Amino acid sequence: MGKFVISYRMLNFASLALAGLLLFTAPVLAILLIVFMIVGAVFMDSDVSLRILEKFGTKPEDSFLKNSVVWITGASSGLGEELAYRLSKISGISLVLSSRKEKELERVAENCKALGCSKVLVLPMDIAEYNMHEKCLQKVVEEFGKVDVLVNNAGVYQQGFVLDCDFPVLKRTIEVDFLGQISLTRLVAKHMKDTNTKGFITFVSSIASLGVPFTATYSAAKAALNCFAYAVANEWLECGIDVQVVRLGPVITQIGENSLMRAENQVGGSSSAHHFNTEYNPMTAKRSIELMAIAMANKLPEAWIANKLCFLCMYAYEYLPTTTRWIFGKPFLQVYKKADEATKK
Repeated sequence: MGKFVISYRMLNFASLALAGLLLFTAPVLAILLIVFMIVGAVFMDSDVSLRILEKFGTKPEDSFLKNSVVWITGASSGLGEELAYRLSKISGISLVLSSRKEKELERVAENCKALGCSKVLVLPMDIAEYNMHEKCLQKVVEEFGKVDVLVNNAGVYQQGFVLDCDFPVLKRTIEVDFLGQISLTRLVAKHMKDTNTKGFITFVSSIASLGVPFTATYSAAKAALNCFAYAVANEWLECGIDVQVVRLGPVITQIGENSLMRAENQVGGSSSAHHFNTEYNPMTAKRSIELMAIAMANKLPEAWIANKLCFLCMYAYEYLPTTTRWIFGKPFLQVYKKADEATKK
């Protein structure tokens, strides 16, 4: 007998059955469910659906990702680089690697080939240069004939209280983290529709989309990206294009060091990186990407990936926003005031 595999659709039916059971049983069951969610959030590093699919779902090596053309933006470092390495292990996959840093992309491409991915296209691109997106898409089509998967990972992290920041910095954050994403996505999705490609588009988002002090513009960009993704997911149902949002908590990457700060041409540097990687309880990039690859393989519409207490905060802010802000608003603000002091050193 073949191995029993759970799909996301099966989880949906199970959750509906559970909801129906709760409607007709004692309230104590609902209380037990809430306790389970809280305990699970403290000890798990992903949402329940993703955790189940990690054990019983489709593995990336056995999924639609085999023999697919996958375009990863922001692939020269951090999560994009780690994802390229993870996907390189999948049979027949072709990778398109984009970012502004061509030399770093070449390094990542060589590592991907060493891991078994023979087809890698290095495609330098600034996501905020919207007029270049169509030319870049044409190069991908000329090389591989299609795009099966687009991973919108490119972006910048911005730190600083709003009143302390120059407006051009805030504007740049929105241009990169939101407008650049939807510009490229629109073109790729149109190509998928015109070529009848059963496409898959992933947006790498953040728990900051719930509204986090000290990163207000970054939070706003991610929240806008989430809403855009939810909207087009419904628009593109008849086109056969699946859309996914992956909401990540803090991850150990160069994000703190390379973050935009309060003024133009000012970046976080080592002090910011040290603070981010010690105070925000970040996950490792490797673990985050392993979970993300599983979410992609199973075509989860949305996945939450965060470490311990950050995950609990996600649940609290999502389902009890007013109460959570009332209880934790001032303590959280003190945490970010400490971050502000750290980034000024």
